[in-house]
Amino acid sequence: YQDAIDRADTLAADCDHALIARIYAQMSDVFYQQGLYANQLECLDMSIRFATNARDTIVAINSYAHKISAYDLMGQEDSVLAICNNVYNRLMSMGYASMAAQFYGFAIKSHLAKSEYGKAKACIDIYESKSGFFDDSHNIDKGREAYYNSKGHYYLATHQYDSAQYFFRKELRDGPDFNNQNMGAKGLALLFQQTGRPDSAAKYALYAYSMNDSVYAQMATREVEQTKGMYEYGRHQRNALVEKEKRERAYTLSYLLAAVISVFIIVAIFLLERFRLKRRATKRLLYEKAKKLMQTQEELSYLKGKLQKLTDTVCDKDATIQQQEAAIGSLSEIIARKEEELAASLSELSNNHNALFLQKRETDETKRLLTASLAYQLLQDKDRIGDKLEAKDWEDIAQLVKQTFPTFYAFVTARGNGTNTKEQQLCLLFRLYVKPRRASLLIGVAPSMVTKLSKSVLQKLFNTDGTGKDLAERLQMLR
Repeated sequence: YQDAIDRADTLAADCDHALIARIYAQMSDVFYQQGLYANQLECLDMSIRFATNARDTIVAINSYAHKISAYDLMGQEDSVLAICNNVYNRLMSMGYASMAAQFYGFAIKSHLAKSEYGKAKACIDIYESKSGFFDDSHNIDKGREAYYNSKGHYYLATHQYDSAQYFFRKELRDGPDFNNQNMGAKGLALLFQQTGRPDSAAKYALYAYSMNDSVYAQMATREVEQTKGMYEYGRHQRNALVEKEKRERAYTLSYLLAAVISVFIIVAIFLLERFRLKRRATKRLLYEKAKKLMQTQEELSYLKGKLQKLTDTVCDKDATIQQQEAAIGSLSEIIARKEEELAASLSELSNNHNALFLQKRETDETKRLLTASLAYQLLQDKDRIGDKLEAKDWEDIAQLVKQTFPTFYAFVTARGNGTNTKEQQLCLLFRLYVKPRRASLLIGVAPSMVTKLSKSVLQKLFNTDGTGKDLAERLQMLR
């Protein structure tokens, strides 16, 4: 275990702190088995540290809880109780109620040693109700019968002798191993000593003494086995070292041989690849030449066929030209006659167009004069009433312009062009030849506002800059 930890680079970013935490936990168990409790506690502290670094909360709490066994055997009851309470509270806060209750089994004897019987009873209740170690008949799981001894001592300390005798005997009956037999016999000996039954006390004291001999014999056997195991481990380690040296020599020789073979293979592969590339290049060159020759032959055959077709086409065209030259003579006469008729028609059409143009100009002029007259009449009526036009006046003007200049009206008032009401009113007045200063009075805005409105309309309708005069000229061109 120590070799594994020494080889770990704990400062590296990819260091497995969770694995190191578990190695320290295994080391602590070895020290516990050897009775080296101070070393056990040091290993548990390191396990907690690395588990915390790895954010493995359960392992950290479990290592912290294993300190209970060391402090219990060292007789430090306050440390045992402090750890039990801390572990219980932390596991409860994480939602592990069953696991939390299991650690309260260690606190019972510590409370009894301090004569804290109420707290011992509370631990018993929590342990039995929430640990999950008991069946419906309140019998604990196999291998955990030592709990009956703790409960028997609680009843012995509180002078409930029948209950104490029941649990000591239950431990003797259900726990066949030496430790349970020893502790159960000691409990009954103390019980019968307190209740004034010396014969029974002596009987179970002798039984406990014999169990102690068995326990010590068992411990001695285990120590001999451990010593033998350590000796075997040392012998195997020396043998392993010799084998390792042999393997290293064989590995070195194999490495050199492999290196020579690798160099030979690399050189052979290089030469083979070079030969293969040259051969491929030669084959590619021959293929390109053969392909080019085939293309040249195909092009020659194609050109020969095309030349024959062109020769046949030239002969056909010569015959066609002769036929068309004969037909051109007759067509020339027809064209001359048609040109004379077309000239007469164009002269007549020109006269009709001039008459229509004059008629249209008179019509447009009539419209303009009529519009100007109506506008003048409307605006003159407004002068008699007041400068600013009312809603009814704007409706009359809009109706007049819509009838006279429908295209202009649709363009100015179209949805989506972005013009507002005042901008549309300005456009109507400009189309009726109203001057900018007069337009500002009729709309009810300052003259400077007419300039701003004109620039805005030019941008929105014509995407250009200019003055009110420029806007009026553009609008008066629209019909």
